[in-house]
Amino acid sequence: MKVAHRVYDRTPDPETTVGENVVIKGELRFQRLLKIEGTFEGTLISEGDIVVAPSGVVRGPITNMRYARIEGTVAGDIDVDECEVLGDATVTGDISCKSLRLDPTAVLVGNVSVKRPIEPEAKAEVDAKVDTPEVTTPTAADAKGFDSKDEPSDKEYKAAAKTEAPGPAPEPAMKPEPEPEPEPEPEPEPEPEPEPEPEPE
Repeated sequence: MKVAHRVYDRTPDPETTVGENVVIKGELRFQRLLKIEGTFEGTLISEGDIVVAPSGVVRGPITNMRYARIEGTVAGDIDVDECEVLGDATVTGDISCKSLRLDPTAVLVGNVSVKRPIEPEAKAEVDAKVDTPEVTTPTAADAKGFDSKDEPSDKEYKAAAKTEAPGPAPEPAMKPEPEPEPEPEPEPEPEPEPEPEPEPE
């Protein structure tokens, strides 16, 4: 990743330094540059720069600053414009910045988010697009696409009503009644048997 490098030797002398054998807990405010060679635990409030020396330890977030150079140990999130994690530095937390330099020997336990800076021309274009547009309320005629001359007359309304009105439903057809079955013919009566003749005496 190609980033703009800042040479540490060219940075001005820090206005505040936490010595190597010093331990500070709480809230620390500074304006320009803070160098930590000892241990700091708490909240840092500044819009300037911070340098954590190889012997330095920071337990807490480093946010809203322009530049952070980490050569020691940081346990907390880092949110700055430019960040360098160099040498044998160890960062436990997420890094969010516009420019990042991370040495192969450094240790990072967390996520990295590199934000792309917005160019002035692009920012002006975005601001122009955000302007509130002019809003007009269309009339009912404009929304339907016709004027009052196109409105149908009363006769056309009645004709359309007659055409569209459904007629009465047709009556169902009558089913024919079934024909009666013919009665069966009577069976013929059996003929009487002849009487036997009397035997002769």
